[in-house]
Amino acid sequence: MDNVLINANSKEILSEMLFQENVDVENGNKDRVLSVNAVSSVSGYEALNNELRVSIRTVFKALKFDGEKYLVEVVETETVKSFVKEDVVPETMASVFANVTDCEFTQSGSVIKCKATVSVCGWFIKAKQIEAIGAESEGILIKSNTVCVENAFAIRAESAESFSDEARMPIAEILDYSAEVVVNDVYPNNGSYRVEGDINLRTLIYTDNKQFITQVFSHTFGIDVADENVLENQTLDAVGVVKSLNLTVAENDSRVILTEVVFKISGTAVNSAEYEIAKDVYSVNNYLDVDKEDYEVDVHFCTRTAREKASATLTQIGASEIIGTIGNEITSCVSRDKDGNGLTIEGVYSTNVLYLDESNEPLNKKAEIAYICRVNNDFPCDGVFCPTVIVNNVNTRLRAGGDVEISVELLVTVRGVQKKELVVIREITVGDKKEIDDYAITLYIVKNGETLWDVAKELNVDEKILLEQNQLSLPLKDGEKIILYREMEFEL
Repeated sequence: MDNVLINANSKEILSEMLFQENVDVENGNKDRVLSVNAVSSVSGYEALNNELRVSIRTVFKALKFDGEKYLVEVVETETVKSFVKEDVVPETMASVFANVTDCEFTQSGSVIKCKATVSVCGWFIKAKQIEAIGAESEGILIKSNTVCVENAFAIRAESAESFSDEARMPIAEILDYSAEVVVNDVYPNNGSYRVEGDINLRTLIYTDNKQFITQVFSHTFGIDVADENVLENQTLDAVGVVKSLNLTVAENDSRVILTEVVFKISGTAVNSAEYEIAKDVYSVNNYLDVDKEDYEVDVHFCTRTAREKASATLTQIGASEIIGTIGNEITSCVSRDKDGNGLTIEGVYSTNVLYLDESNEPLNKKAEIAYICRVNNDFPCDGVFCPTVIVNNVNTRLRAGGDVEISVELLVTVRGVQKKELVVIREITVGDKKEIDDYAITLYIVKNGETLWDVAKELNVDEKILLEQNQLSLPLKDGEKIILYREMEFEL
């Protein structure tokens, strides 16, 4: 038999998991707490049989004010969560992401009780090889079918970058900072790939002359990663996330910010291939035992990116000066439009707005901004992964009456996969000889939708013979008459 081996690794969804992370931050001097924000990231994972164990690191930052100066307390936690998946094995590769969707705190004496809601989602690569009967086999008539199957495998990389930036004024304290990794392009080569993008750093600075400055710095990066599995004609998709971030002020110049960032790149490489496999079989001479099996395979990956702006106004808070914003908390969900083609991604972006009131006292107000992003282009993929939402920019503006307007620019990326059922013939066992019909002439009337293959199989004869004995035009028509002549042998 002519067997075909189909490589059909599939990209499987890890549905969103939510959990709460709690931590106590000591506040021995009972300073006033202005805000608490948290950032979560996946520090690693372990693949076991039917289980994916994910380690999530959450960093809590509490901003305090003792009446004269601002203080920042940092506490880290590490939690392990498990996705139970029957297709996971120790060799499984995955891309898993974590982000904080909500953070709140209460102050109880000398303890700050912090609580964050963390979302974890992503995908993993399900290894799959399918063995099928090909288009040729001696003594067996085969109707073949060309199938296109996509084969996915994970790509992963890690990189460290260091850079310096200059603040507009000398720095007394860096009150808050965060970074986003934006992947712009991924270029495949034979045996390697290149990732290019930007690292956007956002800082909230308290200056020597008691002013507040929000500054955003952007740095491009380009890394080359060796991977023998990557080929030049493959399609690559990647996401970048910050693994660790550290900012310090230069000792010899208080205007210079020194940044060390470690970020991870994870994603998939996909190649598409066509296979000629048997769809149906029969034998004129022998009975056949045909072993068929159903598989679900990937046939198309979808990626769409859109930019969205949203805004909100905090009213009746009596702000005289805006200090800045701290924290990025994002919720998101995806729904399919009624027409079945487009997608709607909606959620809430939350941040803490710090401001001074008319008495020059620092205060905090949480702002929640609802956003809706529509991907109206053709999106044929059925399975949709958790969207990636990156905060490109946040702006605040003081309005009349002490109101504060907050606007945010978001980069929303949604990914999906289209699957289909693939029925393959895995094995054919040749059985006993068939009894030969004793009819010299057989008249067959074609039924609606029947093909020449269907008729030949029903009459237990090769299609070629029907074409030789009849004047047929294909495709066959309902009610068309086909005559089969057989040479009969008689014993005298």
